[in-house]
Amino acid sequence: MSAFSADWLSLREPVDARARSQNLVRELRGPFSSIIDLGAGTGATLRWLAPRLGPGQRWLLIDRDAALLAAAGRRIPEWAEQSGFQARQRGTELEIAASGFDCRVATRRLDLSRSLDEVVLPPGCLVTASALLDLVSRDWLAALTARVTAAGASVLWALSYTGNVSLDPTHAADSAIVALVNRHQLTDKGFGPALGPAAHSAARDLLAQAGYRVAEADSTWRCGPEAGELISALVEGWADAAREISPADSSRIESWREQRVRTASGGGLRVAVSHSDLIALPSVTSVSG
Repeated sequence: MSAFSADWLSLREPVDARARSQNLVRELRGPFSSIIDLGAGTGATLRWLAPRLGPGQRWLLIDRDAALLAAAGRRIPEWAEQSGFQARQRGTELEIAASGFDCRVATRRLDLSRSLDEVVLPPGCLVTASALLDLVSRDWLAALTARVTAAGASVLWALSYTGNVSLDPTHAADSAIVALVNRHQLTDKGFGPALGPAAHSAARDLLAQAGYRVAEADSTWRCGPEAGELISALVEGWADAAREISPADSSRIESWREQRVRTASGGGLRVAVSHSDLIALPSVTSVSG
């Protein structure tokens, strides 16, 4: 499920990759023959995770955006070739083989906000999602958790925004802008009132209440001069969100935006954006914290 452009997802992919918790992935108890990736976008989760999960993987990438799924169909083979993996199309599936892992990849266009019940979760599968939970409502997340637990599935839900942003150097308006952004995070993103920064803790609690063993890890973005284009895009997006919440402050927000983009473009702005990852396994499987 994505309302984001392929260009934005490309900008964030290397930052996501650095931030994701490798330690949590080591706690997953595979092999997983079936991996369902919700809100898959262009397949960034697969590109990061598949080489870490061993042989015999079969992925289903689900997103409502046909253009992003089409981009996934291009980018995954390109990534495989650049990585020295073998990739070939067989019918509707892409097959990737390398030393240490292999996977088959299919895509499905589906609006998860309306049709979650159409997602088939095979028993014992792995359900992944990245940068999705903060967009959804508590009711939707509870429904997903119920589906996961009914299937005895394992979970890797990554890169959930948790509400803290720091910018260096600081600006007098930073705190006010971030507060407006966090209010915007709670507005309806298509799934009902969004959980926003509370999504990670809500997911952790729902899974624990269902009897799952949960482990979590910090996955904060830490962006410096090498990520100037991404930082500029973040600033633009934050300014847009802040204006939507407080139109009366548009002049102050615009002044902040102009100064921050100018600093970022010159390589002088560093940003940290808090995120968290979690894994959750059925209670019959142990997780070391």
